[in-house]
Amino acid sequence: MAVLLALAACTGAPPAADTLFQDARALAVTPDGTLWVVDADAVLALRDGRIVQRIGGVGTGDDAFLDPVDVDPTNGQTIYVADRAAGAILQFTAEGRLVRSISVPDVDPADVVRQRPSSRLGQPVAVAAGTGGALYVAEAGRGHILELDAEGAVVRVLGAGVVADPVDLAVADDGTLWVADAGRGGLQAFDLFGGAGRFLEVGGPDRLVGVVVGPMGVTGIAERGGTTFDGLVERRFWQDVHAVWTNGSAYTAEPYRSVTHDGNRLIALTATRIEVLDSGDRVVD
Repeated sequence: MAVLLALAACTGAPPAADTLFQDARALAVTPDGTLWVVDADAVLALRDGRIVQRIGGVGTGDDAFLDPVDVDPTNGQTIYVADRAAGAILQFTAEGRLVRSISVPDVDPADVVRQRPSSRLGQPVAVAAGTGGALYVAEAGRGHILELDAEGAVVRVLGAGVVADPVDLAVADDGTLWVADAGRGGLQAFDLFGGAGRFLEVGGPDRLVGVVVGPMGVTGIAERGGTTFDGLVERRFWQDVHAVWTNGSAYTAEPYRSVTHDGNRLIALTATRIEVLDSGDRVVD
């Protein structure tokens, strides 16, 4: 039986004015603590609340984005960006140089010849680097996950008939793939061979938007709160819709759009800001 703890989410100081975003969609972190944010037309890297790098942007160049929706900065040396409108995963170096564009095909899960060329592109909405050069892509058009090899070829289809609406991906240290499934309101695990494992129900009335794996366990976040699963312990947190920054200024909270972690801290993203989910000692039985 799981032990349920309720955690009230509170936020730290507001970010500096020049780090507010236009229409942020996704958030990730590298081992050095750099935060990576997918904004309306570019991917931004932030350290100590300041933008230190900008990748992509609108335009006609090879590195221009049409509709960037997710980022996996891996170890900070290889940056993967999912561009839904382009039907591709763009790979960049740490310096922001475009290495290649990996087309995401529209794959019929019933087709046993899954690697034959397709003239139709899929709709990638999330990307996560796996072990051994594997790349996982959540494809919204079919509602499943594609596993690509190091060359960008489709190895297998995961979640067909199991996952309803994949919106985010996270890979654990043991290679387990966690899928945030908004259609079922929970987190679905897949092993290294593509087999479906545990399903963790996040709960709550709001739409699930993200998943992250960290030292505290696996966390699923919805628009107004979420749940962290750590063994048999479930820790739930929620957002104060009308809250006050630690500097005393009031604000109206925006729905969460993504989540990551920095050690034992959960960090959430809204459309315009980053918020630290610091539960402190506000734990109730």
